[in-house]
Amino acid sequence: MEDFNVAGQAREDVVRRILLEMADLALSVTDGRGVSRTLTKLAADLDRAGDDRAERTSVLRIILAMYQQGMGGFQDFTLQDQNGVQPEQVAFQHLRDRLFAQTLHEL
Repeated sequence: MEDFNVAGQAREDVVRRILLEMADLALSVTDGRGVSRTLTKLAADLDRAGDDRAERTSVLRIILAMYQQGMGGFQDFTLQDQNGVQPEQVAFQHLRDRLFAQTLHEL
């Protein structure tokens, strides 16, 4: 969804950008492919929603629901491999927190 600031310039879709950044980070671990696909799909869903506020709200609610899955859910996903937690985990957690806050803000 493109929004415009006072100067008429297109404003970035923050939620979409965060989703795509997280998807890229998730690809750094073998088990992250599924999470990466889900995040990329949600970003595409936001694109498809365009200016349709009801459709965008629906996608945002799906994002929030990922945070309520309990044990084994989105909140538990960690960037790790056989060597342990990857350094990118710090950035991933920061983005996950920002995604939650931005999604709540938009709803």
